[in-house]
Amino acid sequence: MTNDSFSAIQKALENNWEEAADINQKMIVENPSDIDALNRLAYAYARMGKVNLAKKTYKKVLTLDKYDPIALKNLTKIEKLDKNYEYNGNTNSLSPSVFLEEPGKTKSVSLINLAPLSVISKLTIGDVVYLNAKKHTVEVRDQNKVYLGALPDDIAFRLVRLINMGNTYNTLIKNVGKNCLSVFIKEIARANKAKFQPSFLSTPTSEYSTSIGKEFIEEDQETDKDGEDDQSLEE
Repeated sequence: MTNDSFSAIQKALENNWEEAADINQKMIVENPSDIDALNRLAYAYARMGKVNLAKKTYKKVLTLDKYDPIALKNLTKIEKLDKNYEYNGNTNSLSPSVFLEEPGKTKSVSLINLAPLSVISKLTIGDVVYLNAKKHTVEVRDQNKVYLGALPDDIAFRLVRLINMGNTYNTLIKNVGKNCLSVFIKEIARANKAKFQPSFLSTPTSEYSTSIGKEFIEEDQETDKDGEDDQSLEE
């Protein structure tokens, strides 16, 4: 990553869109085919409310690479703004209802083991992302299956089990920063086997692992009695 690229990303993370745009414009003058700089410039325009310039710049990207995922995604978002998403002056805002908390069903989570800044900086608040449950962890990946980060161990422990039981979740980017990335997870469907088990507990983090351990003891004991092994965490 060049110094100018790093500076442009830093200005964007600081919500300093005018300076971010200036840096990217300078890079484009030096290299008119710099797709990364063009995408960053288009996004800066959008955040400043200059939607027409943003659309024009994204379309220029697509003349260079008609399959560029960032330009395709954001151009579609701009052209099909709905009531929950609009560019508004120096910020783009989502309807407050998008992040409405529901006890036991939703949780805002700060990710750990984050992807590089060059990946994180391309995310937008409200982007749809996906949970990828593995043996002992839950990764968060974007729509192109690019790794973004992972859930903390205590929350991952619970969700690995519930996802393998059949629960489904929607996940959105809630906040993006220089060294932080948080998501909003919402339970969409609960499996019959988990109908009495909330996805998220309201206990303090220090008590979280103990609580979930106790909650699953009875189920494990019943499984052992039937001679059935839980394969979901052993594969």
